[in-house]
Amino acid sequence: MNTLFSKKPTVSVDSHEIFASQHQPTRLEFYLKSTLPVEKILRKKEDGTELIMSSGSEGCLIYTFDKPVEDDTGTYTCIVSNHLGEDRAVIKLFVGGNYVLYLKFICETVCLICKLDSKPQVIDLTWWFNDELISSTNDERGDNRFQGGTIECPDLTIKSITYTDKGSYTCCARNIIGLCTSSPIVLSVEGLYKLILL
Repeated sequence: MNTLFSKKPTVSVDSHEIFASQHQPTRLEFYLKSTLPVEKILRKKEDGTELIMSSGSEGCLIYTFDKPVEDDTGTYTCIVSNHLGEDRAVIKLFVGGNYVLYLKFICETVCLICKLDSKPQVIDLTWWFNDELISSTNDERGDNRFQGGTIECPDLTIKSITYTDKGSYTCCARNIIGLCTSSPIVLSVEGLYKLILL
């Protein structure tokens, strides 16, 4: 009788990307909703390793890295299933101390620093966001939110940041000898809170 009102299980996450320092305990958390028992698997995409998750409160599935290392960097997929179907959620984990973290509030301006030191001189400079080239300085509304990001002014300034701006940025410079890419700059965007005194 319960089956009539049951649905396939669902699983979700709060954040699809987690940036962790080496040897600092880090948890992957997935939120399960199901009225029936489920099978659950956590799989690392890069090598197919299957990991065992523990169950927390209110349907939370947890995998803890006690002392994460760079080799733990990867894409982790949580798959939940029962006879009604399956669902999955993905978290990308980045481990290492080789990135710079910026924490900004929505609508603020952020300047991402890129320092050039090249002989022979740089002939091309680009910025990348989550592995995609930032090819235009205008957003979907036609507003010019980006400044810089050129050989003359390598720092990239982003005005009026939104939640869609959070992620990993890299600066790539090229000269006649080859290409060099900066360490990732991670931008985290939080909600804007204002204190009003009456």
